[in-house]
Amino acid sequence: MSRYIDVLCLAEVVKGIHCPVDSVVPENWLQLPEDHWFWQPLPAGYRVGLVDGSPALLEITDERSIEDLQAEALAAINAQVDIELKPISDFYSRAEMDSWPLQSEEAAAWLADQRAPTVLVDAITGPLSYQEKVEFCNAILNKADEYKAAVGVVIAWRRACTAWVDVQTDREQLISYVPKYPEVPHG
Repeated sequence: MSRYIDVLCLAEVVKGIHCPVDSVVPENWLQLPEDHWFWQPLPAGYRVGLVDGSPALLEITDERSIEDLQAEALAAINAQVDIELKPISDFYSRAEMDSWPLQSEEAAAWLADQRAPTVLVDAITGPLSYQEKVEFCNAILNKADEYKAAVGVVIAWRRACTAWVDVQTDREQLISYVPKYPEVPHG
């Protein structure tokens, strides 16, 4: 059952602004009938309702399960990861990014043994001199290392946040949780 605050008590606690009866009520404000009308911004976490036929503020209760709150927090964390990695994912096509592991594999194999096949690398570059191919393969490996480092930091943050969410049993902590990279929640 919702707790409620009687509207007349609310008017005493928080000063309303006296306004003529025919004024337009702003959105999210409560019109309080007494000798005249008062307008009062609704307190956070409350909605207007009726209790025994009288207007009252009803507390908005969140009845989602801990599991649902955890799932929403994890989705928010993953969305934040996508935001953090957006500069990389916006610069390259998905197809190119999906080819990076094979590019790296071929580049490393070819640098170790020039007889190793480099079907993808050759398709990307076309014919290259030996030196150009060495430089291109080294560039692939350097970029791969830079990508791993950048992504690794964000993934480490995600893992820390996920670990916090997984053990969280405090409903209010989960309800109010908004992931912000690189902050890691505690408690």
